[in-house]
Amino acid sequence: MHLKELQIDDERKLVYAWFPAMFTRVDLALIIDKSSEESTELIRDIQKIIDKTERTGNRFDEESEIAFLNNAAFNQPVEVSEKLFKIIESCQDYHKLTFGLFDITINSVNGYKHGMSNIILDKVKQSVQFLHADILIDLSGFLKGFVLLEIRSYLLKKGIENALINLGNSSILAMGNHPYGNGWKVSIAESTDNQEIVLLNQCLTSSGNKRITDWPVIHPKTGTMHESSENISVITNDPALGEVLSTALFLANDEEKIQILSGQDAQIINHI
Repeated sequence: MHLKELQIDDERKLVYAWFPAMFTRVDLALIIDKSSEESTELIRDIQKIIDKTERTGNRFDEESEIAFLNNAAFNQPVEVSEKLFKIIESCQDYHKLTFGLFDITINSVNGYKHGMSNIILDKVKQSVQFLHADILIDLSGFLKGFVLLEIRSYLLKKGIENALINLGNSSILAMGNHPYGNGWKVSIAESTDNQEIVLLNQCLTSSGNKRITDWPVIHPKTGTMHESSENISVITNDPALGEVLSTALFLANDEEKIQILSGQDAQIINHI
């Protein structure tokens, strides 16, 4: 972890920290009135929140809860943690909201395309069951938004209302204000003219195929890489919803975009 502090006035300081996590770089800027020791402990708590979420939902970690579920849930219910159950349940709802364009089973084995409709959740037992052997859950397109929700909740409980949390430039949460202005000015990922916007208690989420280091976006209805080279960014108040919408809207045609955005407090701000 790398951490720097800048005194703003007699009481407040800007704490900046960064560290690697979630296959990317996490950058944090917090306006706080705490000692250096308390600042360090706070950043370490955020690291723990991220680490715990990865141990729950990172399928590439063989010791994670989702890896165990993927290996054990075919034709038998597997009891899971409250967190994982909540995540999968939310993803089922988002799958319906996006007309199937957001799909956490997109990387299922042998190109299996009906995973979402063959995952059975039991709220009483808090269990998950797969009805097909090829189903595999991949939460990579959702965990950043979910963990931003958890970080926001944690910071608010600590009385911190002004902060910027950046997960690899693709998922950015702005809380309150910059110390010298209203909101937080951020750059839009992959915009051709380095476009900047101001976020005020909002999240900016981006999806696309432009960066060759990114994993390609797979279309759930064809099973092939979505070949568009465009990038799409979405502003929302809910980081988890933003993660879902940026993926779904990147894949959607014009009519689907209108239907998905209907009734949602979200705005497409970059579509190149």
